[in-house]
Amino acid sequence: GAAAAGIGGKLYVAGGSPPFGNLDLLQIYDTSTSNPATGASMPGTRTGAAAAVVNGKFYVAGGGGTGGGRTNTLWVYDQ
Repeated sequence: GAAAAGIGGKLYVAGGSPPFGNLDLLQIYDTSTSNPATGASMPGTRTGAAAAVVNGKFYVAGGGGTGGGRTNTLWVYDQ
């Protein structure tokens, strides 16, 4: 599944695993306008990762990458 967390009225959703494979998408939903947007692609695909917000930055940690292997990477999205 996808990793998600909220920052300042926006919901950030990273990765996921639809039926055709893992995703490298970062999707952003603005709750004040109900508008979805796509952020910069992550460096690789990710599913089953953890998400957190620290000091206004969105972090994506671990999860499964391409080929189904687990990873210990940490990515940060600094809006």
